[in-house]
Amino acid sequence: MAKWKKEDWTIFSIKEVHKYIVCIGSNYNRKENLTFARQELTESFSSICFAPELETKPLFFKNPALFSNQVVLFFSDKDEEVVRKTLKDIEGLSGY
Repeated sequence: MAKWKKEDWTIFSIKEVHKYIVCIGSNYNRKENLTFARQELTESFSSICFAPELETKPLFFKNPALFSNQVVLFFSDKDEEVVRKTLKDIEGLSGY
């Protein structure tokens, strides 16, 4: 049986990883906007998963256009403020 010496051990520093669940949606150019959002999110965050896209009726909107919605799950070591800014930046790039 092999004996371990203290010098044989390697210590790794692991950053805290956060789990983020984000909902994306659009009722204007739905397919194009969600495709754009998915591409940007995939480039910005690794370990990302997308739920199936769902079509929903608008609530509390005068515009009767249907929404396409999708739930996104990803893990990141970035703090909430950084993730929120990234999401707002993606929203701004989309023109909205």
